[in-house]
Amino acid sequence: MSTEIKEVVCALIMQNGQVLIAQRGPDKDQSGKWEFPGGKITEGELTQTALKREIKEELALEITIEKPLTVTLYGYAAFTVRLYPFICTAHGQSPQLTEHTAIEWVSPENILQYDLVPADIPVAIEWKLIYG
Repeated sequence: MSTEIKEVVCALIMQNGQVLIAQRGPDKDQSGKWEFPGGKITEGELTQTALKREIKEELALEITIEKPLTVTLYGYAAFTVRLYPFICTAHGQSPQLTEHTAIEWVSPENILQYDLVPADIPVAIEWKLIYG
């Protein structure tokens, strides 16, 4: 694993027993892969503040953070991600695509059929175990 650690948050936005996943755009690393939306925590920013900011930027959604899942580490070649996942709900709006090419609502039994970014796979497995 690389010594550089990037602190990242992600939202598992729940609706009717399904979770929202988003497909990474063509100008992003791992283009075309699916992910739980979120992003980098800026220095001094609280995880929950970062998550609300990122979801507003990426999907134009206001969210309520319900509970955290297990923090995970994933080592890519160039850096390591420390990922803080949270179960969330949206405030009734529909997500808007600002950075992603597609979004889908996915059930626990189908989540692992998607080509997820590697750091999100342990999160997807935990979510499936809890909600599946």
